[in-house]
Amino acid sequence: MNASAGPSSAAHASQPGAPATGGFAEGTIIGDHFVLRRRLGGGGMGEVYLAENLNVSGKKYAIKVLRPEFSNKPMFDTMLLDEASKQARLSHDNVVGMYDFFRWSGHCCLLQTYVKGKTLEDMLAEQPGGLEREQALTLMIGVLSGLDHAHKEGILHCDVKPGNVIVDTDGRPRVTDFGISRDIGTRTGLRGAGTPAYMSPEQCDPPYEIDHRTDVFSAGVMFFQMLCGRLPFDATGPGMPQTSTDAPDIRLFRPDVPEPIARIVATALQRDPAQRFQGCGDFERAIVEHRKRERWRRTWLPAIVVTSILAVIGAIALYEWRKHVDDEVRAAALANQQRAIALAAAKEKTVAEAVRNANIALNAVCRESIEYGIKKRGVATAISSGLPDIARQLEERLASLRDSITDQAAAYDKAMRQLANEDAALVAKGLAGQVGVVAAMMSADDAALRAGRGVPELDQLLSRCPPPREVPKQ
Repeated sequence: MNASAGPSSAAHASQPGAPATGGFAEGTIIGDHFVLRRRLGGGGMGEVYLAENLNVSGKKYAIKVLRPEFSNKPMFDTMLLDEASKQARLSHDNVVGMYDFFRWSGHCCLLQTYVKGKTLEDMLAEQPGGLEREQALTLMIGVLSGLDHAHKEGILHCDVKPGNVIVDTDGRPRVTDFGISRDIGTRTGLRGAGTPAYMSPEQCDPPYEIDHRTDVFSAGVMFFQMLCGRLPFDATGPGMPQTSTDAPDIRLFRPDVPEPIARIVATALQRDPAQRFQGCGDFERAIVEHRKRERWRRTWLPAIVVTSILAVIGAIALYEWRKHVDDEVRAAALANQQRAIALAAAKEKTVAEAVRNANIALNAVCRESIEYGIKKRGVATAISSGLPDIARQLEERLASLRDSITDQAAAYDKAMRQLANEDAALVAKGLAGQVGVVAAMMSADDAALRAGRGVPELDQLLSRCPPPREVPKQ
């Protein structure tokens, strides 16, 4: 079966050679040089088709076309354009790519990478008892890597579920459908937006305030389902049980799941965001570290056991020789060492969190300032084109962007001042893990603060932002 980018695309895929249904007929040419071959699927807002480029033989794409009933309605045009602008910021092996956005005969079209494979939803339907454990771990690592990339680019997916993950013929998962995604830093979520069974508690209840940890929870629900073939919460009953009920231990449904994996799942599904993994990168690293320990246990442990037995024999003899050593002194020294290690780890974690917060805030300032400039030009264009409704919508977005840029600049200032009060060597280590122009800006600002100068004002921050990345068109 073939699948492509778009909501639940593979779940509704047509058979090869069948006429397109629910929209355009097979053979329809849109955008002057794209011929539709078949319908791949559809969601609430658009239909997705497999298309070929008439100018480049054999080149295939997935085209998401706004449904006819939503065409010529500025609000829905803006929603699809917003989806395109977010997806265009992403370039990662585990995210479906976006090539272009164009209008054709009154229809808004989103041109995306065509992925040959099947959705994770289809794979679970074929294996109702859950996936093989190593396969589930491999797929989950890829999904979390893609989501972590989106978060670093300032984007929340907000609808992580098996239907929005396509697994290609090489077994690589790719996250798709950013139709209801949000920018990190927006204060509230969308009421009712998302798929109920996978929504985080904070997506379900007012004031719907969400951040990147909402995707951590939804990914945890999906991981639970991948491992045991069922959801952690009853999605058939009334209400949203995840808002008031803790997730069950996955070993109740699949006893062979190791305790460390069960603990990872439980951490991802904590109702309180502060108790979850604090990002999809942390979630991914927990799985990777478990795999490393498992490989170590299978390969090195047997040899170590033999060595340990010999070591124990020697240790008994040594103990007899050193038993006069004061146990209480040794215990006190060990306790002091452990406290020092714990304090150092806590301090390093605090610095890492501040560096991450500063990076996210500064990226958001630069990214949203670029969007601000684009939308400001859009207002002028809309006014000159006699489109007051669109101009008003863009002006509302400009106001929101101004507030967000100011808030993110303040968050950056706060995080950098916090770093200035920390050990310089520890901060330098944390900053060394960052890359790109923004990382260089953070290092320069840290040096300025330590020299007695303040963090640059907003205008200075904006003047140093890198230019927007160009998106290739085909």
